[in-house]
Amino acid sequence: MLKSKENPILNLGFNILIPVILLKKGSEWSSFSPLLILLISLAFPFCYGLKDFITMKKINFISVIGLLNIALTGGFALFQLKGIYFVIKEASLPLFLALICVFSVFIFKKPVMEWIILKSSLFNHEILQEKLNLNNNQVAFKKLMNKSTLLLSLSFVLSAILNFIVALSVFLDIDSNLTKEAQTHILNEQVANMTWLGYIFIAIPLSIFTLILMVWIFKKLKLLTNLSLEDLLLKEKQKGKS
Repeated sequence: MLKSKENPILNLGFNILIPVILLKKGSEWSSFSPLLILLISLAFPFCYGLKDFITMKKINFISVIGLLNIALTGGFALFQLKGIYFVIKEASLPLFLALICVFSVFIFKKPVMEWIILKSSLFNHEILQEKLNLNNNQVAFKKLMNKSTLLLSLSFVLSAILNFIVALSVFLDIDSNLTKEAQTHILNEQVANMTWLGYIFIAIPLSIFTLILMVWIFKKLKLLTNLSLEDLLLKEKQKGKS
């Protein structure tokens, strides 16, 4: 059965646009408390991620991290923690992913990039393995996966640094003399700013970096297998038969 492709407009709307608009304008448009507006705003990316998880019918590690990030933001807000906790959270999650990549290479001996390629529905795994064996390039393939995984970890380290810098400028201390409602309203503004700033200055550059990394991997795989890009990728008709 052919899997439905993710809609980038819905992705952007549920994860960025709707939450930011609600956090910015929710208090003006409704009589809801700032805390309730925050929770409603976070519910959109949470539900979208949950829907994506159910639709894919398999664990997407990045999606799980995204859901954890949203849950932590909501939890921190409920307990009315100070801005520094949000700063640490924003930096720690990508740093955690970087450590997973490094551990996968040096400790688990199962590089993340190898898992992505061999488990992804994008690649023609059978012909890839066949050609690697035929050309006796299994060791070279493993080295490529290790190197690309470490490069991926660098992108997460960069994300952690950028997240920390942006979050440090966004999550400023809130005056404790203000009412709880006023403090939550300011926090909503901060979360909204972090959401769109993170997308522009972090998500987009890292997406470009990942795209360049994948193009480089494709070129290396073509050399190792003598296959064209079309042969490496699993065609839609073949996907439909599975």
